[in-house]
Amino acid sequence: MQKEWATQVRELLARAAKPVPTGWECLDAMKVSIDQALQDVPKEASARPYPIERKHLMAQIGLKMKHYGLQDEAQAFIYATGAAVLQELDNEQLAALNCWLAKWVEGMHYAVDSPFAPPGR
Repeated sequence: MQKEWATQVRELLARAAKPVPTGWECLDAMKVSIDQALQDVPKEASARPYPIERKHLMAQIGLKMKHYGLQDEAQAFIYATGAAVLQELDNEQLAALNCWLAKWVEGMHYAVDSPFAPPGR
């Protein structure tokens, strides 16, 4: 009985030690998408000097990350801009990230697969 339990624990530990796949089959496509999002930002977004608008953008981004599970995508965007955390992004980059995440959310609403994820069907 105890030997059986020990083998089950060993099997569980062996499965837990395996690396988890990232889900990003095509990182080049994701990089192109992020670069395009950074270029497509409206020019008025970079001229937002008021902290309240910055807080509003950060709140919108936070809600999208929380409610739609887009933490990994947002972190990939942040790393692609050369920053380490969300707070290091400037207003233009925050606006680009917000628009980029809005496209992800829209795809989720219409049940459209991500172009970067492996085929799910």
